[in-house]
Amino acid sequence: MLCQFSFQNFKSYQNKAVLDFQAAPIKEFSESLIKSEYGNDRFLPLAAVYGPNGGGKSGVIEALRACVDAVVGPKEFLSTQKDDYILRRREMMSHYNPFKFDHVSQSLPTCFELFFRMGLYEYRYTLSYDERSVVKESLHRRSLKGGAIALIFEREDSNVFLGSSVPAVAGKILPGARTPFLSVLSVAYDIPAVSDAMKWFESVRFVGSGIGVSPYDTQRFDILEKNKKSVEDVLSRIDLGITEMNIAPFGLDGEGAPQGKKIELLHEVSGEVFSLRETEESQGTRRILWLLPEVIESLQLGSVLVVDELDEKLHPKLLREIIMLYRSMRTNVAGGQLLFSSHDVCTMRSTVFRRDEIWFASRNEYDSSNLYSLYELRDTDGGPVKTTAAYDKQYMEGRYGADPYFGLMREWVAND
Repeated sequence: MLCQFSFQNFKSYQNKAVLDFQAAPIKEFSESLIKSEYGNDRFLPLAAVYGPNGGGKSGVIEALRACVDAVVGPKEFLSTQKDDYILRRREMMSHYNPFKFDHVSQSLPTCFELFFRMGLYEYRYTLSYDERSVVKESLHRRSLKGGAIALIFEREDSNVFLGSSVPAVAGKILPGARTPFLSVLSVAYDIPAVSDAMKWFESVRFVGSGIGVSPYDTQRFDILEKNKKSVEDVLSRIDLGITEMNIAPFGLDGEGAPQGKKIELLHEVSGEVFSLRETEESQGTRRILWLLPEVIESLQLGSVLVVDELDEKLHPKLLREIIMLYRSMRTNVAGGQLLFSSHDVCTMRSTVFRRDEIWFASRNEYDSSNLYSLYELRDTDGGPVKTTAAYDKQYMEGRYGADPYFGLMREWVAND
């Protein structure tokens, strides 16, 4: 479970931005909150980020992905390669993307901080790096049953300090300058705290904008095949005329063995069955086809699903239904979480979201992005935005700061 994510000096975000999944003390949809087994902590199942083009909403998604990839990528590489020469030369460089509209920021580290929970523990992971190397990194955890915060490790440049749960011999490992120590430890030793932290990073799934997928993306096809029956049930309910989905080999290699995979969808029309390749379906159907398995997997496993432009190619009613899957405790029994960016305002209503689940990204006069929730904003009377307010209407009027520009466009046309 994701508790909180903060980042600084990444793309359009010069200053620290905080995305908080801790529930605010408000009453709406309180029954849908993810409850901790210990204590009174409550967490959000949803977070939606809105804003104008170029405001920084996709930057939030990209920041979390950069942090996760920075840890998971080296682990996957080190698991199969003994020589990490290539990794040391390029890994951090590919993720370093500082704020460019300030000469000082261009040489400062990008910083990430994550709070997340796995089992009986809450973890805090920090990572700071520049183009050349990891500058700082740390992993701590605390038991949800109580007790002091325990150090797993801290790192400053090439100096590593270990907690009591890590074998002293691990201190002799010299991680590559560009490689997170968490990635190295997870491959070199079986340490419960490190393994649990890495499992959380590996469980986070990302779905970008666009449609379709490579025939050779084995992970996506594995998820699709595992959830084939559930996907078929949903496809039949949303009246696309699809009765069955078949997954077949995409082609053959030089020796005649199956290579890659493809999807064929069966349609029943006037009592006859017709087959269409996935690439022959509408873009909306293809988007649904690759999004649904990820949603189902997230709900079943209680994992975090991150989607850039969730509304792309989707009808507003279907978009709402996907959101409500995370809202309902009947379908979200495992505590899955959905973080997404969107331009669609049809769902920006108090009947769909809590105020602390709606986030806005916008740029200030220095072209730096800010991130804030609807719960943090104050109305004209100085109080919080009321649940009776028309969130979508007020947003389009620019009253929440993340102005979608339409008012300025109408004024320009009128003056012209």
